[in-house]
Amino acid sequence: MSNTIPIPGLRIGPLAQKKEVSEEMDCGIAELCEYKCLILPDPPDEITAGGIVKAREAMRLEALKTCKATFIMRSDNAFRDWGGYIPEPGDRVYVAIASGMIHTGPDGREYRIVNDKDVIGKLAE
Repeated sequence: MSNTIPIPGLRIGPLAQKKEVSEEMDCGIAELCEYKCLILPDPPDEITAGGIVKAREAMRLEALKTCKATFIMRSDNAFRDWGGYIPEPGDRVYVAIASGMIHTGPDGREYRIVNDKDVIGKLAE
């Protein structure tokens, strides 16, 4: 677990120990409130299948529709009433389209803060 982000109040299960969240990730958020989760959406492709470079605005809008993401952290209350799978840091997950708010971390990455119910399920990758 030497390459994981220490997150105060975050319960780390055995599944999370198999996953790694890079120390290079600096989201700038120490803790989340209520039922919130922090995810890092997959970046959209910069070039289309036909070889055309996408405009910056088109990439920004496409990023809002991204459904695949890496789960980074959750609040203590997130998934409290959940039955079944609970995401752990490093898990690859599906999230609802255009959910949450965008947060640009000190590392320059665009994270999304979403509700726990916006995390739809785990990706089989």
